[in-house]
Amino acid sequence: MIKRFNWAFLLLGLVGLAVILQFSTSNAFDTDSLYHIKHSFLYRTEGIFSGAFPWTQYSVISTYAADLWYGFHILTLPLSWFSDLGTGIKVGGVLVTVISGLLVFAAFRRLKIKWPAMWVLVFLFATADVLYRFAMFRPHPLSLGLALLIFTYLNTESSRFSKIILFLAGFFFSWTHLSLSWLPILVWAVTAAVQILQKKKIYWQG
Repeated sequence: MIKRFNWAFLLLGLVGLAVILQFSTSNAFDTDSLYHIKHSFLYRTEGIFSGAFPWTQYSVISTYAADLWYGFHILTLPLSWFSDLGTGIKVGGVLVTVISGLLVFAAFRRLKIKWPAMWVLVFLFATADVLYRFAMFRPHPLSLGLALLIFTYLNTESSRFSKIILFLAGFFFSWTHLSLSWLPILVWAVTAAVQILQKKKIYWQG
């Protein structure tokens, strides 16, 4: 019952916070949001395998049709159905804030931190920059939440369920944020190195 209350309390708080942040101004929080929503729009109108991006004539993107956030643009494609893409950015910003906050909450719960819902809010309000970045319609807040979730599952008891979570978190991290696809591998490598050193330390002391 308490766990359900924590989830409900946090979800309500995150939705309320995200809606206030997004709709307190008519402006987007950053210009990258315009790029992301337009790319989603192009996938909807031209097809999800379309590589054309004529606005980058002097970039390698126009030559190789690289999309470093392909998964993010596919997942946010429905937001491009709004007649005003600015509304899509606002709704997308709400979803990014809420989902990222829930990922952080799931990581805190996995670490058995007391009052995880409260600490998520403390984390968001720790600095103005954190709250500002979590309000952006970008894949970066989601990547942070997924990276934290991967870290916690690598450092807690292993099970079949935890392995599935690690696989899914790693997949969505790489799919939505290809330019940082190396980060889950780095987290795993550092975690494995620390665990090996800890075992050797116990062996030496013994």
